[in-house]
Amino acid sequence: MSRYDDMSNGARELLNNFDEIDLAEMLAARPAERCGAQLPSLDGGSLQECVLRPGHQGSHATHDDTRWVEKPAAGYCPHCGRGDVAPTADAYEQQRQRAEQAEVALALLHAGEEPHLDEHTVPTPAQWIWRWNRATPEQRLEVTERIIAEAERASTCLLMAHEKRLPDAEAALARVRALATDAMTHHAAGSNDYEIGVHDFAHTALAALDLQDPRP
Repeated sequence: MSRYDDMSNGARELLNNFDEIDLAEMLAARPAERCGAQLPSLDGGSLQECVLRPGHQGSHATHDDTRWVEKPAAGYCPHCGRGDVAPTADAYEQQRQRAEQAEVALALLHAGEEPHLDEHTVPTPAQWIWRWNRATPEQRLEVTERIIAEAERASTCLLMAHEKRLPDAEAALARVRALATDAMTHHAAGSNDYEIGVHDFAHTALAALDLQDPRP
């Protein structure tokens, strides 16, 4: 009796209607009935496959219940479960270039700075940059606010020529002080109402120059 005679009717129908290539393609397209992960061989012998269902959890197992766990590939991501999340060559090159650019930017940020450890001394420009690079965001905002306020005040002084006008103002105040002092000296006796009035006016002027209350 041949093997054909031992076949079931369904097997005979498949054999009669499909050739060997068709049957091989049909078998290959069928969903896997077991995991199929291969047990690593230490002696180079034949490989055994995991007989558990596809997508099983935990360790693999052969038909004789030999158990093993696959070592995750380099770059394994425990969050998404991918076995290898190592970057591609292009992604690695992009990351390398970004790292180099970051190092260059960081070097430029600290270029020219010098440590300033004594807060009781006025920092040099290089020391000022050193302190600025190590300040908190709140400290930077506070310093920037003061710088803007001082810049506005300096701009007002420049527009109104305070620096040029200051010597003239000081000279005028000195003349007023000299005249008031001279008037008080010459009219100190106050023999009449005129002299008393000049003396009191001079006293009031000097008190005002000294930012004092002229009232007795």
